[in-house]
Amino acid sequence: MKILANLDHPAWKITVFEMNARLSVKIENGITEQWYKFRDGSAVSTVSEVQVWLDVSRKRKIQEIFGLMAENLRLDRSKPDDSADLPFIV
Repeated sequence: MKILANLDHPAWKITVFEMNARLSVKIENGITEQWYKFRDGSAVSTVSEVQVWLDVSRKRKIQEIFGLMAENLRLDRSKPDDSADLPFIV
């Protein structure tokens, strides 16, 4: 897998990869990330087409998904600690 480009964004790290003439886009926001993979013959086959694909409405949806992912992480961390139910063993 080869890195083709890193796209500028104020909050995310956006990396465009190429492997076997197919593009993948990785968008990172802290500890969460989203991957988008484009098949052969899709409308996205160059870095400039990725930039067009990442329009305002798509970025808004990506931000919504990151919000849901962060909520999921908060829910996972708010689970009670099961170790309190375990007997003390010396």
